[in-house]
Amino acid sequence: LYQIGPLGNLVNFGLPFGVKGKGPACLSGPQGMAASGDGHVYIADTLNNRMAHWQILPSGTARPIRTFVWEGEVRGDSPFTPTDAALAADGRLYVTDQFNDRICVFDRDGRSLFSFGRQGYWEEGNPDGERFMLPTSLAIEGVSATRLGIVLRLLAECDRLLSLDEIGMIHFLQRTQ
Repeated sequence: LYQIGPLGNLVNFGLPFGVKGKGPACLSGPQGMAASGDGHVYIADTLNNRMAHWQILPSGTARPIRTFVWEGEVRGDSPFTPTDAALAADGRLYVTDQFNDRICVFDRDGRSLFSFGRQGYWEEGNPDGERFMLPTSLAIEGVSATRLGIVLRLLAECDRLLSLDEIGMIHFLQRTQ
């Protein structure tokens, strides 16, 4: 990965961080990522079936912190397959687990908290917010002042808005396609 500054210049002078491979400072098939304001970067290291946590130092260099995987419920034969990540204001990291048709939630240190979602298609007239088919991308749209808490935009077989309340209950808001 290369670091690009706000003016479009290379911050790390063309030296990427993360080399191809399986070791702790390696990436294989990185896809989505989330970054915090204090320099922490969480990368969906898809082909290594893990998340990679890095920190960008004030000097502009990057150092690996840890890698982590989903430690919760195992589903079928598919390993944890992260494809995107979004970091909420409360420090929780939301990660799409594509081949397990769910969203996994971690704390900032990579500890598994909970997951939600199950295989299936969203059906017109029967808006089941928990049915995902190969979720690939997500974004945090904002935080509601109501009991609904965080609002997630999930891209999978259809684009939709879901809300997650403070106890982890999912509420379907709308289909956006």
